[in-house]
Amino acid sequence: MNNNSILKSVARTNPLPVPKKSYLKPPLAEAKNRGLKIKKQLLEAEGGCAKSKKISETLGMSPQVIDQRRQQGKLMGFSNEKGKYIYPLWQFTNKGETINGLEEVLEKLQDFDPWMQIAFFLNPNVRLNDKTPLEMLRMGEIEPVINSAIAFANDEPD
Repeated sequence: MNNNSILKSVARTNPLPVPKKSYLKPPLAEAKNRGLKIKKQLLEAEGGCAKSKKISETLGMSPQVIDQRRQQGKLMGFSNEKGKYIYPLWQFTNKGETINGLEEVLEKLQDFDPWMQIAFFLNPNVRLNDKTPLEMLRMGEIEPVINSAIAFANDEPD
């Protein structure tokens, strides 16, 4: 008996169950789903997002100017599934202006993608007595948020 026939004999007598492909999940599927859920929560937080047309009407600027401000790091925008940009509404006041301190903080976070930036603004921060940077900006406390953004950007421990 040669090696090949031995292997076939073993395979016939001790077959391993092979799960059907439909039951297999890609190894990172659960992590990817968690990430998508978190992204959705971030986009829906604090009033959700709006398309650039609504933002341009709110700010009294053309969509091109809104896009320029996003590209310059003065606004946060996220590309949706259609390739169009949406903007978190919490960036703006009731008067149609950006919240005080937003541009200064975004400048400190310029090396991070918009997902890291939005996570910074919406998560409680130890340096800010467990308030979110957004809460602090709304209270007019700009300097502590800028300092926290610098520490965040420099990966300083809490």
